[in-house]
Amino acid sequence: MLGVFPSACALVNPPPLRPSPGDSAIALRVLDEVMTEYWRNAVARRYDLALANGLRLNLLPDLSEESRKNDVRVAQRLARGLDRLNVSALSQSDYLTTLALRWDTEARAEAAAFYWMDFSFLSPATTPVRNLTDVYRLHPLATAGDAERYLYFVEAFPFILERIQSGLEERRTRGYVAPREMVESAIGFYRGLLGLGAEGPWHVSPERLAAFDSTSRQAFTAEVEQIVTLRIGPALDSLLGYLSNSYLPHASERPGLWQYPGGKELYRHLLRRESSLDVPPEEAQRVGLGELRRIDSTMAAFRRQQRWNPDARVFHDSLRLAIGVARSVDAVIDSLRAHQARLIPSLATQFARVPAHDAIVRPATPAEALLWPDGVYLAPNVADTIGTLLLTERWRRPTVGGVLASTSYRLLVPGRHFEAALTRGNPEIPVFRRQMETPGFTNGWEQYAASLAGEMGMYSAPLDAYGRLLDEGASVALLVVDTGIHYLGWSMLQARAVLGRYMLATEAQLDTVLVERVVNQPGSAGAGALGAREVAAMRAWMQREQGNDYSARAWHTEMLSLGSLPLPIVGSQLEWWLYDTARQRAEARAAAARAAAAKAAAEKSAKVPPKKPGAP
Repeated sequence: MLGVFPSACALVNPPPLRPSPGDSAIALRVLDEVMTEYWRNAVARRYDLALANGLRLNLLPDLSEESRKNDVRVAQRLARGLDRLNVSALSQSDYLTTLALRWDTEARAEAAAFYWMDFSFLSPATTPVRNLTDVYRLHPLATAGDAERYLYFVEAFPFILERIQSGLEERRTRGYVAPREMVESAIGFYRGLLGLGAEGPWHVSPERLAAFDSTSRQAFTAEVEQIVTLRIGPALDSLLGYLSNSYLPHASERPGLWQYPGGKELYRHLLRRESSLDVPPEEAQRVGLGELRRIDSTMAAFRRQQRWNPDARVFHDSLRLAIGVARSVDAVIDSLRAHQARLIPSLATQFARVPAHDAIVRPATPAEALLWPDGVYLAPNVADTIGTLLLTERWRRPTVGGVLASTSYRLLVPGRHFEAALTRGNPEIPVFRRQMETPGFTNGWEQYAASLAGEMGMYSAPLDAYGRLLDEGASVALLVVDTGIHYLGWSMLQARAVLGRYMLATEAQLDTVLVERVVNQPGSAGAGALGAREVAAMRAWMQREQGNDYSARAWHTEMLSLGSLPLPIVGSQLEWWLYDTARQRAEARAAAARAAAAKAAAEKSAKVPPKKPGAP
């Protein structure tokens, strides 16, 4: 199954600038047919795309092996359509769309080969329950039909829990059992859902029911509460009993995908899919360890320069105690805004365009805190056209307080919110690319943006500068421990020893980070470090190639005009952009030279007196 499709990263040369009108018309018709096939399947089965486009959903999440096989069949049909395309007759923008579409469908099809060793449906970070919570969060409620459809998805919650349990049993009969840490995390997650009761993710705020009269609102709310009491509560109780009493005693005592037949191949696939880079896990860890040595050396030199305690462990313990716990989440929000206010006046030196609105920053509700315990940035969508950063109680800890300046620039401006607002809000980017999200690009841009803030002078306070090093170190350390746990068989103790050098956290907090970010999400923890390294390398390459012609404002504009694409495709576009900008500059210089020559000739002609009639 892995050999069905050629690699999407084997990019062909960019198409010519001026395709013939006839060939272009044919190519566009073929591309339109392929995109129609893609959307027909995607919006029916992928909640994220359907909800992002304001479409009504009809199907429940399908966890079956047949669903994975269907991904392969869809990818094969799309590949046949893309193979018919004369890409040389496409515009550069349409050409990028074909590359992105091929990459996305191939990656989804490849996942079908790893069905049995995949426990993403159990992990609280990736469970299909989240698909339903997205429905509850984004589903329109304007008509009686909307209300009926919403209730349908609330009633569907117990069926998804049954599918999770049957999926676990199906795998256990074949010898595949989830790690104990993931099972315990899932138990805590579902216990939290049960404890929320009617205030869980299915709860609808009165503001969303403004289109209904008071009688209809009361009836709708009562119906939701009744479903929660009579169906969702007992279903959660049943799943918790199964996980705690029947499944947990048999759970694997070691974390990591390496222990399953085909597990290492699955991890390679996930690391490639999340980062979009074809970097072997062994090489990724080697690179990560090298980066940690560089960061350690820089931190040690900084401590000496500031005359702080030279012992990193002792200094970090004292720093954690000195920072303490923030007074409130609102106080953290005020600090974030203060960091943003310092940066905003300098944005014009680096960016030609800025978002129309600042992100909404607010405390998470109890249901949101359960879904995103570390907080989360929610990109603009049909329900929230601006973008929202949710903060949980964990943001009050020294773990965040010590790196708050870096975190501000990473998640807000010029980081995640900045990137999401300029890509998702740009109508010139085709819809498919506008709504595509590649963690290697988005998380890589976050880390790059935090480093860029340093170039803009935002870490003048010594503790802010040191916090940036800690934040960067934690990102790279997550790459190292992710490859260690899932590919090399590391223990949690080994992983904690590495990650603990860059997080102002207790051992219990470190274990929580390792379970939630690494054990529960194989391949994703390292996407930011790999992506940031690639983005920085792209900029350095562009600076070398363009020399004095390099413009940070122009380069950033180009990077944020493509969509969140796989990084090899971004590199292909930058190569074309380099050629195109050089061509435009050459044409401008030639035109200027011709104009100057014409002006000089005109001036010379004006200085020569006209000849008299009959003069020789």
